[in-house]
Amino acid sequence: MRICKQKNSSLCEGLEKLESDISTDMPSTEEEINDTFKALKVAELSLKQKCFDMHKSDEMNTELNIRLELEHDRRLRAQTEIGEIEKERIILQNDLESKNSECVTKSQEYDEVKLGCDYKINKYTAEIK
Repeated sequence: MRICKQKNSSLCEGLEKLESDISTDMPSTEEEINDTFKALKVAELSLKQKCFDMHKSDEMNTELNIRLELEHDRRLRAQTEIGEIEKERIILQNDLESKNSECVTKSQEYDEVKLGCDYKINKYTAEIK
């Protein structure tokens, strides 16, 4: 019983405090009402501005994400193209080395044939004299 009375009195005190807070927070004069109304309008304008800024920020983020995706795609295409060019360069380099080796071989064969011809010419020249 005692606990109920304490809780009851505690609730009554809380209720009285709440009523006094409400009565002090509520504007009573026309000037206070106007000030509260102005504050409400300022808060609404501020909220609208923040909504507009958020919308604009969302649009910018969307645009930046699209640009990022396009840049990523461009880099992938460029990397693929670089890979293809590198493969072609290696093929051409191997072809060049092969042709160069073939040229050196042919040059050596030519030198051997020329040496053989020079030897024969010198031999026939020596026989004729």
